[in-house]
Amino acid sequence: MKKQTMKRVVALAAAISMVIGLTACSNGGGDAKETTKAADNKEQQESNTSGEINIGVVGPMTGANAEDGIGFKVAVGIAVDEINAAGGAAGYKLTYDSNDSASDANQSADIVRQYAENDKYSVIIGDFTTSCCVVDAEIVDKYQIPMITPTASGSQLPGISDWFFSMSHTQEYESPWAAEHVTKDYLGAKSVGIMYLNTDWGTQVDGFLLKAYEELGVEVLANESYLDTETNFSSIVSKLSSEKPDVIVVVDQSNAATIINQIRSAGVETQIQLLGPGAAVQIVDQTGDNSEGVVTNTASLLTYDNEKVSGFMKTFYEEAGFDAADHAICAYNTVYMIATAIENAVADGKTEINRTVIKDYLETAEFDSPIGLVKFNELHGSNRDMLVVAVENGEYVVKCDYGYFD
Repeated sequence: MKKQTMKRVVALAAAISMVIGLTACSNGGGDAKETTKAADNKEQQESNTSGEINIGVVGPMTGANAEDGIGFKVAVGIAVDEINAAGGAAGYKLTYDSNDSASDANQSADIVRQYAENDKYSVIIGDFTTSCCVVDAEIVDKYQIPMITPTASGSQLPGISDWFFSMSHTQEYESPWAAEHVTKDYLGAKSVGIMYLNTDWGTQVDGFLLKAYEELGVEVLANESYLDTETNFSSIVSKLSSEKPDVIVVVDQSNAATIINQIRSAGVETQIQLLGPGAAVQIVDQTGDNSEGVVTNTASLLTYDNEKVSGFMKTFYEEAGFDAADHAICAYNTVYMIATAIENAVADGKTEINRTVIKDYLETAEFDSPIGLVKFNELHGSNRDMLVVAVENGEYVVKCDYGYFD
């Protein structure tokens, strides 16, 4: 789709977004059924001639990351409804089915395999975590179906497959950026204590932080990990606070609010820096005054008074029952990138839209989204500019805008 065409779609979507009804999973969707394995790759690449493009969505609808997976599903539904209401993607109606991976790599792989083996599906959106996506990438590479993760940012993902794309910057980019521009430049810290989630993503972030802090001359006084099943962080908080760092760096997503509350409940007033959840409103809601002064970096700041995102925010809240964060709007943008690829292919004279065509046109697609221009780099990843934000009076406030450190 031409960029200006997508702008028209978004403009129309803003006008109708408050009256569009969303189903829980899809336009007549439901769970994807396991199908007989396609006889050969040629069958899998059969062209779509039905006038529909079917999307398979996989994400954690239950478990620790359930809010993010539900956010995927709701955001995808909003985008699908907007695009269809505006005439579809070059006339193609978009539909989707969603399934719960529970952030389990094996479960995610099973779902992705079912999508890949079913000729109904032309593209997959998901999963949330790097550990799931690493396994999923092997499957989509084998079956040659494009897959786009809205969020996973592990350093092993860029270039992992010609069929795999990521809407997120990698931690190889974000973690050093946060170390330099948040910890050192904005907070002026000379020492830190780190606590990080012991997952593929968390250990990668920790590794990049340690390297960056060493190069920046910031002393790491403590570096503690924990499992994603832990709920009591008192011993780690005690150890970090005893070292008296200038900043406690918390590398987590779903546990961030709990950790903030336990740090402040222990009487520790050390500056807190988050890396992982972005400017999630839920963190402020769940921590109250405890999050006052907390600093983080984020690629977007979603607020109801921002006219570019307010329509999306309101519709999302009505459907999800909680506020949208950056992860959700990345899922929303993912659908528009798929629509853009289809529009561009049709504009180039393609009369048949299949998996290969969508993959090829995703590589050059650009979408002027509510949070800035979206496009993929040569490794099918995305380097997004960052904001530094802090919690002040119960709200996130931009302290350093896009390009501040350029």
